[in-house]
Amino acid sequence: MKEKSPQRGGIATRISADLKKIAGKPDVALRVVKDWGALDAASLAAALRRAWPALANPADRQQLLKAMFHGRHPAALEVLDLGMGDRDAGVRSWASEFVAGIAFRDFRRDPQGYAAWRSAIAGRTVDDVLRENASAFVTRLRKTPLADRATASRGLFEAVRAGSLAALADAGIIPLLEDWVASGPPEAAENALRVLHRFPRAADEVEPRLSAWLGSHNEAVAKSALKHLREYPVSEAFQRANVLAIVRGRPSLRAAALRALGRKGASWAVEHLLPWVADSDEDVFLAAAESLAEIGDARAIPAMVEAMKADPSPSRIYNLGNFGLGPLTGLEYEPSRDGKWWEKKLLRPVRAQKKKSSGGRKSR
Repeated sequence: MKEKSPQRGGIATRISADLKKIAGKPDVALRVVKDWGALDAASLAAALRRAWPALANPADRQQLLKAMFHGRHPAALEVLDLGMGDRDAGVRSWASEFVAGIAFRDFRRDPQGYAAWRSAIAGRTVDDVLRENASAFVTRLRKTPLADRATASRGLFEAVRAGSLAALADAGIIPLLEDWVASGPPEAAENALRVLHRFPRAADEVEPRLSAWLGSHNEAVAKSALKHLREYPVSEAFQRANVLAIVRGRPSLRAAALRALGRKGASWAVEHLLPWVADSDEDVFLAAAESLAEIGDARAIPAMVEAMKADPSPSRIYNLGNFGLGPLTGLEYEPSRDGKWWEKKLLRPVRAQKKKSSGGRKSR
């Protein structure tokens, strides 16, 4: 017997059956929503409004919100509206997050603002509303007076989400944020750098900008660029030319530059970090230890142990033991574990093994 179409059999019946499939199965929600793409959006939204109270498990309602939003279903905004008025606080929170990713506004404490926004976008698609709201958001940022940029920048990280990157780039946010980095104030510059790395761009487009900021005479700009440099996929050649120059020539930024070198697997930087674990400046030798631990190269262990032996101060023992040797070896820091302890624990067995191996080769 031929299956009835949703129109003949009733969308409500189809929706009710599909919602039962979703119960407790998050992966099913995406498949179901994809199948709903052929249904009339207005009829689907009406059917979901009627069926929504029957979805007893809040987690199922959350997964449906997620599937509709990420699937960019034509009725997604209608379903998000259901979430915004849901009886469960967790569901409302999810809906608010998704709405904020489209509206670039947090409506959790602004029900009247949400009602006005909702009225203005009723019946439209997510992508259409996102483009319009992204443009309005960038326009608001562009009009922000210099004195208010710091405050305005505090919500940037939360506002700029993966799903909105293309719309924001089209609206011109990249040059705007680059201007904020260059012209400040410092907090706005740092928050802009924290966001800019999310936008996919080729190295030859990003590196000249970063080089200019790292070389800036404005120390706040250079320090902000160093702080967030590890978030950018810059080349080894770039780091050698720009970051090592700061390590050698700008003492006030040395610790920040040493931290910027700490990238997983960046073994080329080890030789440039090792001398600084014995430095007299606590922030400098801590930065070097943290970066060496992040790189994860065992060559750093003897240098840290020797630095501890040369200076058995509580500060050196704590910083190198807790942030350097601990992560590198898996051994926990303890105040009693000074350089001699680490040498006995780590280096003497290795040296003895090397000596034994060397002697064995000679005997053959």
